[in-house]
Amino acid sequence: MQKQVKMKLRAYTVDKMSFMLNKQFRAEPGQKVQIKPIFNREITKVNAQRFVNTVSVSLTNIEQDTPFYLDVQIYGVFDVEDWEDPQTNKFVIKNATDVLYPYLRTIVTTLTANGHVPPYVLPMANVDAIFH
Repeated sequence: MQKQVKMKLRAYTVDKMSFMLNKQFRAEPGQKVQIKPIFNREITKVNAQRFVNTVSVSLTNIEQDTPFYLDVQIYGVFDVEDWEDPQTNKFVIKNATDVLYPYLRTIVTTLTANGHVPPYVLPMANVDAIFH
């Protein structure tokens, strides 16, 4: 029988939002722009029942010929009983990231839409595949 895990998001905060137009960018008619987001996730222990999950995305690679540069970092404080238990840990970290990812997507879309470029929407994704 699998153990039931109860997890609660206690707080969610935006740490960083940065958007900068690339004034050197010149799009050719019909050109498709390749944007390759770089994702990161960091887990920080607060105590045996609480951890912080920080997720971020960067679109700041100067070598990429993109219309903008962007950095967003958010974090969530989560409560869960004995989250460091090996049976619980992987499940909890994945689900905590699943909870935060829609917030990250919304911020990126809003920043780009308000930055006078076509809105960029992060892909729907399996968070285990994109966060490391």
